Amino acid sequence: MLDCCFSTDDSRFFSGSVDTSVSQYVIDFAQGELSSNTFHYVSSSSFHSFDVRTGAPVVIGNHDKAVKCVRYSSALGLLVSGSWDTRVNVWDVRAGTPLVGSFEQLGKVYAMDISSSGKLVVATSDRHVSIYDLRNLQKAEQQRESSLAHQTRCLSCFPNGTGNVRRV
Repeated sequence: MLDCCFSTDDSRFFSGSVDTSVSQYVIDFAQGELSSNTFHYVSSSSFHSFDVRTGAPVVIGNHDKAVKCVRYSSALGLLVSGSWDTRVNVWDVRAGTPLVGSFEQLGKVYAMDISSSGKLVVATSDRHVSIYDLRNLQKAEQQRESSLAHQTRCLSCFPNGTGNVRRV
């Protein structure tokens, strides 16, 4: 596992892994454990949903290389995954066809976060940082080369949505 996050209401847990997996786990508070009804996983670069009750896996998307980052926006109901395949994929995990879009980045995605104001900040290889409005990912609102001497490996948006902090 390279990264993980919770939905805002703590009912779901998402993870991304070097084996290209983007996973979702539903937390069953009545049982105090992870629900065994549905989970999502990736194998052979494909994003799957698996219903334990029916035993039916369904391919619902893919990344070509390791998934480095996953973030969930409960305000928009979207899961965002960033990969070493230089793409950011946006998923609506509630939909029958969950891939909302796949967006090319300037390099491998090393870190990302979503602010409370709906901004997606993506740090990529070669010290690039891009800021998007999550409701319109067609064009970055800002793109710049980081002033840090090395690639950004970790970043976090301020809780009030006014900025972000990056660390190598």
